[in-house]
Amino acid sequence: MSSADAERARWHPALDDPAPPLVGEWKRPAHDANAATLCTSRRVRCDAAAPGVSKQLIRAAAPGALSPPEGSTCYAHYEMWQRDDPSAEVWSTRRESEPRQIHLSVNYAANPRSRDRHHAGIARCLRAMRVGERALFHLPPELAYGDEGNFTFPAVPPRCHVICDLELIAARGSAEEPETLRADMLFEERLARASEHRKRGNVAFGEGGDGDGDEKEAKTREARAEYEMALSFLTDDMMMQLPPGPHADAAAAEKLPAHLNLCACFLRLGRHDDAIDQANRALIVDPKCAKAYFRRGEARKALGRDDDARADYAEANELRRGAGDGEDPAIRRALRELDREDAKRARARKEVFGGLFGAGAGAGGGDGGGEVLKERRSPRERGRMGTSHDGEKTRGGEASRGERSDGGGGVFGRIALAFGFRGSRGAKR
Repeated sequence: MSSADAERARWHPALDDPAPPLVGEWKRPAHDANAATLCTSRRVRCDAAAPGVSKQLIRAAAPGALSPPEGSTCYAHYEMWQRDDPSAEVWSTRRESEPRQIHLSVNYAANPRSRDRHHAGIARCLRAMRVGERALFHLPPELAYGDEGNFTFPAVPPRCHVICDLELIAARGSAEEPETLRADMLFEERLARASEHRKRGNVAFGEGGDGDGDEKEAKTREARAEYEMALSFLTDDMMMQLPPGPHADAAAAEKLPAHLNLCACFLRLGRHDDAIDQANRALIVDPKCAKAYFRRGEARKALGRDDDARADYAEANELRRGAGDGEDPAIRRALRELDREDAKRARARKEVFGGLFGAGAGAGGGDGGGEVLKERRSPRERGRMGTSHDGEKTRGGEASRGERSDGGGGVFGRIALAFGFRGSRGAKR
């Protein structure tokens, strides 16, 4: 099997294999920064979605979670790429940080020329999921871009099989009480929905802070879902169409805290790369947001990027002072923690290297290294050598004031002797 065939098999494992999933059996595309995500199940047929569809579980839903009702609106993140070319991305809502609203009441297949025609296949997959679940689906061409493929963005070749990493964040509404399509909403309605979801997220996040263990994680995930739904109403397409003025300011006033609060959720969940991404997006909305710099600093510190974290904390401090708010005690504590960590590392380095480069590390030091190294001289050489005034062997039987002994030079001299190099003659006075 060629390396290309082996890689293709790695991306397209056998169906219905009951063995546990292999480590690294599935990974995200090589160009993705978060390149290692493992499935928790083997690939199985998923007739609940459609014939020809297969599914691998990445993260199971919480116990008791339900499938989305027929006619509901699903809020979902997905990444799609070509099965036979994992580097060829088709779509990524995560890269855009904009969850998609996919309405199970809409017949997306009825408009095969639509830019969102892949939603027909995604809608079928969502029906086979539970809220909170994340899974990897293999879609046949008829549920993606068909026999013709797609010439314009996204560029997809004919008869292309597609892999979709799909996460069902939430589902709202039903066939009896469907949600209004976002495209049919006025600006004020979209803003009101974003504000509603953000406030619900704040309540859940606060309740999570009071809990511990599983309850804390569950409430944080609930808050994260609400903030994601808020952002689904504040898309970049809408923001770019707003002229400078009160409408743009009102939208930014909702979008900024949604990104900041989503960043706080990811920090609590330990998803630090995602937290950095949300802080960066908050800084796009407001480049002078001290809170965004502080939270990005927290995420960078957790990843061990102390210099970057220190720079973010310092910038947050400067912005607060410039706004007349003074220094934040949380920032001061964070900087002190970094200083303590630096001091610990400095002490550790001193302990490790102090004995090696300290004053007693020269020839004849307390570690006995000089005695061992002297034994490496040949018997003939030792026979030609006398004893200096301090007992050290020197050439010619006497310790010349203008010569350096073979055991000198500290640790480097000892290392040279260990490898058989002799000392060099110094210049006479």
